[in-house]
Amino acid sequence: MSSLKIRDSALNSIKRHLQSSKADVLSVDVEVLSTHLQLLEEQWVRFCEAQQEVELSCGDENAPMEEQSRIQCEEWYITAKANFKRLMSSHIQPPPHNPVPVAHASTSLPKMQLPSFCGDPTEWLSFHDSFCSLVNANATLSDGQKLQYLRNCLKGEALNLVSSLSVCDSNYREAWDLLTSRYKVIRVMVDSHIRALSSIEKASKDSAKAIKHVLNATLQHIGALRALGRPTEFWDDWLIHLTVSKLAYETRKQWELSLVADELPSFNALREFLETRARSLEMLPLAPANTKVVAKNVLHTTCSQGEACDVGKASACAYCSGDHKIYVCSKFSRLDANSKLSAIKSQGACLNCLSKGHFLAKCRSSSLCRMCRQRHHTLLHASFNNQQESTATNATSQHVSVTSHYADADRVTLLATAAVLVQDDAGRWQPARALLDNGSHASFITEACAQRLRLPRRSSSAYVTGIGATQGGRTKGEVTLRISPRSLDANFQVSSFVLPKITNDLPSTAVPTPP
Repeated sequence: MSSLKIRDSALNSIKRHLQSSKADVLSVDVEVLSTHLQLLEEQWVRFCEAQQEVELSCGDENAPMEEQSRIQCEEWYITAKANFKRLMSSHIQPPPHNPVPVAHASTSLPKMQLPSFCGDPTEWLSFHDSFCSLVNANATLSDGQKLQYLRNCLKGEALNLVSSLSVCDSNYREAWDLLTSRYKVIRVMVDSHIRALSSIEKASKDSAKAIKHVLNATLQHIGALRALGRPTEFWDDWLIHLTVSKLAYETRKQWELSLVADELPSFNALREFLETRARSLEMLPLAPANTKVVAKNVLHTTCSQGEACDVGKASACAYCSGDHKIYVCSKFSRLDANSKLSAIKSQGACLNCLSKGHFLAKCRSSSLCRMCRQRHHTLLHASFNNQQESTATNATSQHVSVTSHYADADRVTLLATAAVLVQDDAGRWQPARALLDNGSHASFITEACAQRLRLPRRSSSAYVTGIGATQGGRTKGEVTLRISPRSLDANFQVSSFVLPKITNDLPSTAVPTPP
């Protein structure tokens, strides 16, 4: 036989083995798989020897065609061999029937619970493997006993399928065949697991329990699909999109912030991230149980201050000691503006929430005056207008105040900015946009930029005020930056406060540019 005929014969044989490697994992015996692998290796050796002779004898004009034949055969061989190996690894062999000597121990192990099955296709593979290893492969049990164990494991639809069969030795094989013919359908099982992946309940809150629920359910179905011979190792993009869509907002945000390089992440990277985040959330201390925020549908809201306030004290009026709040007290409401301010000061109450036990500088209430949006109660607005300077001094004497100015108007205002480079925690230079404010008392950085750079943060809490004493909020820490121009010919270090947002979008409207 010529080398060309031998080559074509081996090529067709490898193609047939490729078709055989796509069989169901539960319908192929291990010995058959081993034989397929052996024959595949033999045909591959035949092909290589014959192909080498064909390539040596063919002319230059036929060389590209012969090279294409070799490439095609290599692809078929690699795919077939990989499929056979996957089938062999997924196939579970029954344990050997060799008798094992029983060791008489002083303590007995708890009884092993048999698996149950109700007809859910996603549970068939685990039930099949467990029941075969525990009952079906047990040579000491009769078929009648196996049938009784099988009926005890079944529920619902699966039990109704075999309930008409009486418990005897001759009916066990029939009952088992009924179950396998109904539920051992690879296409149905794969489809059920994929639908179950899409139906995983979305996490309602950002907690360790919610993250582990999403991750565990996803890994369970991926493992079942892998055992069914599906190539889940190539599904990373889809699995990442599906899993991230089931997470809470904050976890999705932290995942996006962790992706610095412009390359596709792997599912294992997402798994490690979720494991680490769940462990971190479990280690975080819980919020104190006695810290509560009490909101009322009145002119202003009050905030309890940990151990400084309790429910009993909050219910008493700070002015007349009556069983009501001070802002609904009729006696207090009849006082003039200056008398109200004096009464609150004499009682040692907070000028913002009107509660005793703390002063304005330590008030945790987020409410502001509804008239001027300053940190005092709406009922004291008139007295603060009369004594604005002295009151402002008392209100801010116990906390750090940082002043920063920025423009926010209806007309287009162009502020000076600069394109700079900022060094992250790994020493890499990242691009950033700097807003230049010559009147600011401090430097600031947004929370998003600080997280992207992953810089170590120091504890810091300061109030930021702007033009007209507008409140810019409280800082969320302090970081040290190293900034450089884009030329990288110099750099300098800056200490910056962290704010959720520094300014609105600039410019607020489109700016015309020359043609």
